[in-house]
Amino acid sequence: MYAKPECKGIKQLQIELAHFIKSNIVNKYEKHALIGHSKGGLIFAGLPLEIPTNILLITPTFGTIMGNEELMIKTLDEYKKSKNNIQKVLLTPDIALYKWVMRTIGSRRAIDYDMSINSNFILQEMDLSYLRYHHTMLITATCPDGIFINPTDAFFRHYGKYLGLDKKGDGMVELEKQKLCEGFADKVTTIKATHPTVLEKADHEIKSFLRGI
Repeated sequence: MYAKPECKGIKQLQIELAHFIKSNIVNKYEKHALIGHSKGGLIFAGLPLEIPTNILLITPTFGTIMGNEELMIKTLDEYKKSKNNIQKVLLTPDIALYKWVMRTIGSRRAIDYDMSINSNFILQEMDLSYLRYHHTMLITATCPDGIFINPTDAFFRHYGKYLGLDKKGDGMVELEKQKLCEGFADKVTTIKATHPTVLEKADHEIKSFLRGI
């Protein structure tokens, strides 16, 4: 799914997507499921669709610091300030690289700002109540422990510690925020994975959900 640059935000996208799903999927196919990971999970969780369907939400991004460059920079600087002088010297190039990558590849579309922590959409416009119409499963994740983990998990866990997301989240989203919709979910499970590897590691749970449709 791709949102065009002129998309005004997640709320608009949800309305248009609900109309498309109702017209082209729910009313045409006996079995169907919507599987949303990350931003997709945020979008599907508030989809204004009252016709029952099956929805699988995988680490939905109900607010992430990574969508707010100013807050991220402030958090990184505060992390460095909390260290001793030697640690500050060692951390400086690593944090500088992180800031550069963030500014270089970070998206600045309206739907990405909506996904950021404390956005107007997250605080005021997000409506999870539509989930009560659907059969819903929520898969959440926290960073894996140990030394021998794959490079992607290691990368996200490493930089996640600067933002306080290595112990209480999946390296990108806090577990508490991933679980904001758990009151509407029929089943909730938490696995060990970072944000980009959760789809692969949740393969068994995803197949189990699809088999139950």
